[in-house]
Amino acid sequence: LPYLRASLFGTILEDTITQLRILVECNNELRIIKVKSDWTYLLSMKFGINQPKSIDELEGIYLHNLGCNEYKINKLDKDRYTDNWQRARTEQHIKTIYDVEITHSESIEYYKQRSDHEQRVHSEIELLINIVINVKSIEYYKQRSDHEQRVHSEIELLIYIVINITHSESIEYYKQRSDHEQRVHSEIELLINIVINITHSESIEYYKQRSDHEQRVHSEIELLINIVINKIEDCMNKFDKDMEAIDLKIHDEREKARLYREKMTNSAIAVQAWWRGL
Repeated sequence: LPYLRASLFGTILEDTITQLRILVECNNELRIIKVKSDWTYLLSMKFGINQPKSIDELEGIYLHNLGCNEYKINKLDKDRYTDNWQRARTEQHIKTIYDVEITHSESIEYYKQRSDHEQRVHSEIELLINIVINVKSIEYYKQRSDHEQRVHSEIELLIYIVINITHSESIEYYKQRSDHEQRVHSEIELLINIVINITHSESIEYYKQRSDHEQRVHSEIELLINIVINKIEDCMNKFDKDMEAIDLKIHDEREKARLYREKMTNSAIAVQAWWRGL
């Protein structure tokens, strides 16, 4: 029994240790945090930097001699060193902030002056560009106006010449054109009348054939409807006859069942009477 308990305890402990090892290996966040906390030490070990020996602050201090003056003097010296170090760090930080503020104010003044200078230069350049553009645009529009006036006068002269030349020709042209349009109009009217007569006769024949066809289709549909109605009436008559036969058969079966039940009842009454000796 003790061996069994020890075996079970060893097995459980081995499984627990294995699970803890797997959990530690899978916990990457914990490993990253540990590396960050030991970053300085790891860099020192990588580049072979000698580490200072760790000094135990409680080394040389005994419990039975805590109230001696030596311990108090050492404590005051360490506190004085800590206060001086903190004061020096504070002064250095304040000086750094003051220097940064002075540099920042000087840089702001410099950039402000530089921005004003650039704005003045930019405005002067824009003024010069506008002056040059205005002078060139005035010359361009003046030349363009002169050119348009010359072209307009030449076009008016040309139009006047063309109108005088073509006036006599245009009268003859429009006269011939009017005669031609009248001939074309008369021919078109004649053609329209011919087409209307032809299409009228064809349309009458077409509608006549269509009416005959519709009458034939109507008569065939009526014949087909009468045939279907006759078949339906035959089916209904057959159904009525079948239902009458089924009703008669059911009535006969019920009558036979009633006679059978009556016969069996009478037989049972006779058997009971015989059994009782009546």
